Amino acid sequence: MSAVFDRPEFQDRVHKVVGSSRGTPDISMSASCDGVVVVYYSFNPARVGYHLVCGTSEASPEFAGIVAMADQLAGRRLGQLGGRLYELSKYAIVDVTQGNNTFGPFTNSDGNTYTVEGYSAGPGYDLASGRCSRIRYLSRSMNAAILRQVSPATINSQSSTSCAWRST
Repeated sequence: MSAVFDRPEFQDRVHKVVGSSRGTPDISMSASCDGVVVVYYSFNPARVGYHLVCGTSEASPEFAGIVAMADQLAGRRLGQLGGRLYELSKYAIVDVTQGNNTFGPFTNSDGNTYTVEGYSAGPGYDLASGRCSRIRYLSRSMNAAILRQVSPATINSQSSTSCAWRST
């Protein structure tokens, strides 16, 4: 949770978790180093080639790609997505209900071993995975839900991926 920013209006429904503070995260994406992504980069002439990435270096571009595809489908920039992500959960992306975002143990540059205690996932919004979670596949119908807030029946009839949709 933010120690600086107040809770935005689109998080009013999760006030029991975040109180008056801005809750983070809004969504979660794959960032596990157990399931790395292979990328090719050439911006560093000394390290041109394929590399394994995980964490924020995996999740941020993954979500940016989803937003870029949704922008293209809409034919315009979508702008601020905060409220739309919370509305999307009505059409329901699979909720992560187990696990946590604890980091460690790791040995820091000072030679000491640390563990940063995180939060546990649970049903609905939580401080480990946010509200909209486990976006594994992107289909035209998911974009339709983001952009047009179509009915769950329309999403289910058009979905051709293995996303798990449910009504809430």
